[in-house]
Amino acid sequence: MIEIIKRFEGLRLTAYLDGGGVPTIGYGHTSGVRMGDTCTIEQAEQWLQEDAQDALQAIIDLVDVPLTPNQQEALASLVYNIGVGAFAKSTLLRLLNAGDYARAANQFDVWCHDNGQVVPGLVNRRAAEKRIFLGEKPVLPFIAAALPALLQAAPALIRIFGGGEQSEKNAQAAEKVVEIAKSVTGERTSEGAATKIQADPAMAQAFAEEARKQFLAIEALADKRVDAARVFNASESPLFGQWKFVHLLSVALIIFSGVGGILVVLGDFPGEIKGSVITLMLIGGWTAVQAYWLGSSAGSDKKTDMAARDK
Repeated sequence: MIEIIKRFEGLRLTAYLDGGGVPTIGYGHTSGVRMGDTCTIEQAEQWLQEDAQDALQAIIDLVDVPLTPNQQEALASLVYNIGVGAFAKSTLLRLLNAGDYARAANQFDVWCHDNGQVVPGLVNRRAAEKRIFLGEKPVLPFIAAALPALLQAAPALIRIFGGGEQSEKNAQAAEKVVEIAKSVTGERTSEGAATKIQADPAMAQAFAEEARKQFLAIEALADKRVDAARVFNASESPLFGQWKFVHLLSVALIIFSGVGGILVVLGDFPGEIKGSVITLMLIGGWTAVQAYWLGSSAGSDKKTDMAARDK
């Protein structure tokens, strides 16, 4: 939430009039601001945290239906921008409290005007908030811009992001990578962290090491199946020594597929039948292998070590 607010509000250390003529400073802070006021970056950050908390509290007070973390984040960004009063009177809130999440999501599109005029920046912001609300969290532009340099510094992460081309599908993982970079470099922005890592080999090495340590956490954010596999693995009891049901089933399927394939190949069957049976056997065997690794062994120490190891 804080990052998307920063992106769209921007930082101004000297008071200015926003599109509605309201004196504003910092990251869109308006309370008690007068023209001529100035502030430090630290003060702007403090106001941001306080105003964001006010927005979250308003959502807690006004929304009567359950919200996912993404929905709460999107609404907090909206309330931060339009104000608690406007949100309290909005059709979006009315539809949301009626349980109509889909129509409430469409109401984000309404809040893109300033003094009766459509503002392109607000159109973009509402579109991003709407996608977050619907669970389609995008990679913010400034994070996407920093990601290639960070992947170059920590090549192990390419296994998660596919060389950067799949970054749109891994928004939370991308944010995690950027947070690691900022923590290692001490920079406040993703751009600053990426620049420092590119310019300083020692810093790049430190980032790569920290990314390696947190590889599994990043991977889990990018692919929810990883956590699901670990939960399954932790909850299932062994049936025979260390062997669990999925192990036994997988081995049985692999043996069945292998023996069946051999019998078909050696048997006196028409070519098309042989081809069809062999195809089915291969599919069954591959499914068994996937069940073994994704369904059980993803949580084992061996698989954890394999995933974390740079290759």
